Amino acid sequence: MSQKQRPLSSLSAIASLLFSSTANVTATRPQRRQPFPTHISHETDAHTVNSFAQRHNLPIPPLISRKARRRMQSTENETESLDTIISEAKAGQDPNARLRNDLLWNTPYDRNSYPWEYAWTSDYNANNNNNNNNNTNLTGLPVEMRINFHRVYTVDVINPVLDLIVWFELTWIDPRLTWIPSEYGNHTKVWFWISSGGAGGETSEIWTPDIELWNLDQGLAESLEDSYAGVSYDGSVYWSRPGHLRPACKYRGLEKFPFDELGCTMELGSWVYSGKYVRLVKGGEDEMGFSIGGSQTAGESYNEFTFVRDDPITAEVHIYPQFEEGWPVMFYNVTLERAWQPYARGYIYSQVLISIIGFSAFWLPPSCGERMGLSITSMLASIASDIVIAGNLPQAKELTWFQKFSFTTSTFTFLALIESVVVLYFFYKRSEDCVPKWYTQIKEWRVVKKAQKRSSDLLSESRKTVQRTAARAKETMTNLETVMNLGSIQEGASDDEGEGSDVEPQDNGQRNANGRRGSLGMRNQFERAESSFLMRDVDDFLNEEEFENNLKWKRIAARVDDVSRNIFPLTYTIVLAVLLAEIF
Repeated sequence: MSQKQRPLSSLSAIASLLFSSTANVTATRPQRRQPFPTHISHETDAHTVNSFAQRHNLPIPPLISRKARRRMQSTENETESLDTIISEAKAGQDPNARLRNDLLWNTPYDRNSYPWEYAWTSDYNANNNNNNNNNTNLTGLPVEMRINFHRVYTVDVINPVLDLIVWFELTWIDPRLTWIPSEYGNHTKVWFWISSGGAGGETSEIWTPDIELWNLDQGLAESLEDSYAGVSYDGSVYWSRPGHLRPACKYRGLEKFPFDELGCTMELGSWVYSGKYVRLVKGGEDEMGFSIGGSQTAGESYNEFTFVRDDPITAEVHIYPQFEEGWPVMFYNVTLERAWQPYARGYIYSQVLISIIGFSAFWLPPSCGERMGLSITSMLASIASDIVIAGNLPQAKELTWFQKFSFTTSTFTFLALIESVVVLYFFYKRSEDCVPKWYTQIKEWRVVKKAQKRSSDLLSESRKTVQRTAARAKETMTNLETVMNLGSIQEGASDDEGEGSDVEPQDNGQRNANGRRGSLGMRNQFERAESSFLMRDVDDFLNEEEFENNLKWKRIAARVDDVSRNIFPLTYTIVLAVLLAEIF
């Protein structure tokens, strides 16, 4: 080559180099409004068929080759060679490690963002053939949700919170996480760690939809365990986590306690993304969105609450139309049945027995002191049973079946106690009528009030009367002194006439005897009046009139007992049958 041709060849080489660089840059730059670079190719084997994309009418995401990923980097492209593979193998990078590095580090992957255009592309192709940019028909990325209900953990109707042990499963597709298995040792699946319940965790590696329990007592990030998500080479992501679901429930069916079937609705959905970006669908092979049990440790034994046998769980998708873009949520309706046998044995049966024991007091004679004790004990036992059950129920205005039953039992035991009081009252009664003493006192009080109006006149009149009485008493005393003086003079004269007269001793003896008889009569009257205020037995009567009155009231007490022996048990049985009819 001559010296003149050398500069020309150098310039042509530089031009060709610049042209090739420009072509490479142009080739590696993605086109606008296309979800993937144009240089990404598909494999033609059957493994590229994406079942998730087919179920939701989405375009199958292309499998991104390793070379294409390296060309997507901002650094210079590297040439794949045997030397590179050998050097990576010597560094301990097996195909799985190389795959993880290529998916996360060798490509511009952002765990906090998602290429939503992938979901929108199918809508554009179906509804906007003229490349119209109207987004009103965008339905968002489908996210399949499936919950395996492992067992019922606790049911708290007072707070109220339901605690379920579940396996929470989500499935979606991420077109950035595809690869050609033949370039990575035929690996078709890889796992990525997700922490803190989603992509926001410090150690989370990939994006996840922010599905949250809306009526939560505890968030999913706290109640579910962190775990790995499995990613297939076609971009489908399967994320399963064990843990608890703790919704704050608005219970249904509690009014039939303890024969109730409690219903609780759980509401789950994305907290940030509307239906334009995330679309919830029912997951699973049967597309029901849930399953029950499936392992040997699932289910309940010796537990108060279990899932009902017929349709224990239903799942439905609901879209709130209040928002312009729509906000989809998933409703899970869970129905639980309570073990009513412990309540029937421990409380209902015991309260029925307590009522029967309270009614048995009607067969005891009123003179038996244990009758009142039996009635009081029955009423207190019924109230104590009601207090124990009240601790298992919320303090609400609604009445449950057991509260109605307990109220009925307490009422009948209370009426049985009142009946015993009434019978004893009539059994020991001696008066002629049933006019209460307070009524008499009120009448006397009214008389006193009327008398007080004339108090001034009566006071002045009484003063005059006292003055007249005092004057008469003074005159009487004067006359008495005169008589006594005359008597003493006559006595001296009789002594002078002679001794041995026995008239005066006879008069004195008669006077002393009359005085003793008078004092004894007054004492008997006082003792008789005092005895009327003392406690007496049923047969201690002061006169025949009290005996006849008491006999009349005893007949009434016997009639009350006769009626109560029939009316109380019969009425209680009818009311109990009506209450049981509400359940069965």
